Amino acid sequence: MESANDKVSLVIFPGAGSFGSEFRPLLKTFRPKARLQRYSWRYGEGRSQKNKTLNDAARLCAQQFQKSTHEQTIFIGHSFGAFIAYATALALQEANKAPIGLILTGASAPDHTKLGPQPVTESEIESYWNRVEPGLFDRVPDQSWKELLIETTRRDLALLESLRDLRFGRLPCPLYIGAGDTDPLVSGIECKRWARLVEGDFNYQSFRGGHSDFLITDEFIEWVGTATTKIKGANYVSG
Repeated sequence: MESANDKVSLVIFPGAGSFGSEFRPLLKTFRPKARLQRYSWRYGEGRSQKNKTLNDAARLCAQQFQKSTHEQTIFIGHSFGAFIAYATALALQEANKAPIGLILTGASAPDHTKLGPQPVTESEIESYWNRVEPGLFDRVPDQSWKELLIETTRRDLALLESLRDLRFGRLPCPLYIGAGDTDPLVSGIECKRWARLVEGDFNYQSFRGGHSDFLITDEFIEWVGTATTKIKGANYVSG
């Protein structure tokens, strides 16, 4: 007989411009319990909607979970996706459907994130990625994918302009946060400030690597597995 813990799903929130390829090893390891979160503003009619805020994006994500019945979830969010995962958890808390835990990487605490002007032009976005993920454009298969990456990055990062408008509420669940030891965007000190936004257990882990490259490593996947087990054992049940 399947226990309640066996029914917990891992929902992965990719970073800006990403469609989740960096999480393939993680998805393979934890299938069928792991899945990517679909950012609806990237598809169909959602692409034509302008001036969306981070709160708007979180509400769109939350709507997808509100349609489910009794699913228990753990949110895994990277970089931009960490902010979306946190904001979505806050939105779901109001509906008693919050995740039972968060596993985040590559993001400073939102109430202490320093926001500068976000890259807008193609050259600015290329410069951004060359600093954050050197060699990324060398791995893009063709020009159409490069254009999609640039446009998706532009739209996602624009949402961060509204980060200061978030309600920085506390979540009652555990939170695990990690970052690469040479990440150009975030430091360990900035990551540890997430502790103030949760009432459950908190853990910080430093990985060998930059902003995203460690996400495909065995070290990271083992950490997620350990964190997942501990979160399940924390006996926090949303709702």
